[in-house]
Amino acid sequence: MGDIDLRKKFTFKIRDKKIVLIKKSHETFAHVAGKILCYALYYPFYPDLQIEMRIGERYKPDLVMLDVRGKPVFWGECGAVGKQKIYKILHKFTNTHFSFIKITKGVKQFRELVLEQRRKASHKGIVDIVSFPEEVTERLTDEYLSRVKLKDHLAYRMEGEL
Repeated sequence: MGDIDLRKKFTFKIRDKKIVLIKKSHETFAHVAGKILCYALYYPFYPDLQIEMRIGERYKPDLVMLDVRGKPVFWGECGAVGKQKIYKILHKFTNTHFSFIKITKGVKQFRELVLEQRRKASHKGIVDIVSFPEEVTERLTDEYLSRVKLKDHLAYRMEGEL
């Protein structure tokens, strides 16, 4: 039985904040790791960041921060995400800051997919692709999470009009 088969609770402390994540039985540990890494990277910029919060849309973000009207200011996606979802969320929220967290060796092909969908969706906000090596899942200590920096893992940033 691999980690994909087990439900498990993980507790992390990032700076002054305690975060509890539940790995669902259908979820990989890499997906959970992506969520906590995304939180650690963007919490300094988006202090009201929420994990796995429904926002009344077809798609649920892995991480999100809403404005006073309940619209996403920031949307984080961790792990696998398909072309259709990328297009739909970029099209619906054209000024939202999106971040795609990848735990993999290369993201060049994924960058091309996102760039193409961003053009089609006429998205004008920031889109980040953040890349971590696969072994990051072995380093997820509170200390590591409290000092991880976006600038060290930002593979691509797309912003403004195309």
